[in-house]
Amino acid sequence: MESKKIKALLAAAETGSLTAAAAQLGYTQAGLTQMMNSVENELGLRMLVRGKHGVRLSDAGQSLLEPMRAFVAAAEELERGVERQREEDRSAIRIGAYASISRQWLPAILSEFLRENRGIDASISVGSIAQMYQSVKNEELDCAFVSCHPRLLKGLTLYPLHVDELLAVLPPDDPFAGEAFPIEGFSEREFLMPSLGFDMDIDPLFAAAQPPVTPRTRYTNMDDTALISMVEHGLGRTILSRLILQGVSTEVKALPLDPPGFRSLGLVISAKRQGEHVLRSFVRSTRATIGAMYGDENTSNGRSGRPEGRPLLSPLLPVSAHAVGGGCPLFPRVFGGAALDGAEVAAGHDRRFLLLLLFLFLFPAHAHTSLRPHGTAAGSARILRPRSRRRR
Repeated sequence: MESKKIKALLAAAETGSLTAAAAQLGYTQAGLTQMMNSVENELGLRMLVRGKHGVRLSDAGQSLLEPMRAFVAAAEELERGVERQREEDRSAIRIGAYASISRQWLPAILSEFLRENRGIDASISVGSIAQMYQSVKNEELDCAFVSCHPRLLKGLTLYPLHVDELLAVLPPDDPFAGEAFPIEGFSEREFLMPSLGFDMDIDPLFAAAQPPVTPRTRYTNMDDTALISMVEHGLGRTILSRLILQGVSTEVKALPLDPPGFRSLGLVISAKRQGEHVLRSFVRSTRATIGAMYGDENTSNGRSGRPEGRPLLSPLLPVSAHAVGGGCPLFPRVFGGAALDGAEVAAGHDRRFLLLLLFLFLFPAHAHTSLRPHGTAAGSARILRPRSRRRR
């Protein structure tokens, strides 16, 4: 039973006229008459007596007058409560992120966002990959920064932001002396798996190798700094992203992987909430800030371009073609920076695999891309740029 129908019935009884009630409520007389017929059919009772001089409540309608008034009043109070809650929701935003993103990106993003949205409160939660996705689906979070995983994207919209390189992190006295660490070098060696679901980005790298890489994995439950310290003290090797290592003072060796590995970072929100003003404003602030950080005009304009120093890889190819940890395509060009619907990403995965086979058949000489370092950042993490390299 719709409250608006009962409200219209009460208006007709109070004015004594369907015409007057229709004018008062903004309906046509024909529309209001149809509504009254609908109410009587739903209740199975004759509620109005119609005559030459107008309308009045029937005996059944008169006996139900007070309950109908209470029903309409309760419905109106509920609508007011819902609107108040919506106003409160519009004055706050709940953000999920990895610790590295909270440290490297969020201060600048929030500064930009809150400058344009004064009076809005922002809360930040740190969690694992799976937790971030599920919390957005459950609306415990309004949005979350995550690495892209198609099987987790159902019901969500992903806004691509940045392709983050994965690096081999070795103890300072590790005997390896090459420029890029071969993925098979982790086999049968102590491997410290980062916490918070980072295995979802790393395991695909091991599985894609031929033969698959089988390290002696120790699962950890510690922050990034503690994990780096464990490696620094010779307790094992690990894989971390360039974003995690940025600004960390350490003596560990940080080398590109061979073949290269990446994770695709983006912002996810619920597909049904992407039109909300606060979320749209946060997406704009995020894209503008990340675009400015990496000198990427495409990202700052709402497109997702290739970050400086990253290999130009065809995003049409599936992840396994470029060992992209996590299962998402690299973002440049193919999606044009538009938001990606979770169902579309998952459905397009098989098509990209067929395109990969065709690409490798037609252009075998272009099937590999190599990297070499050309400088050092904080600690011993290296900045990379693409370059063809002959195999030795």
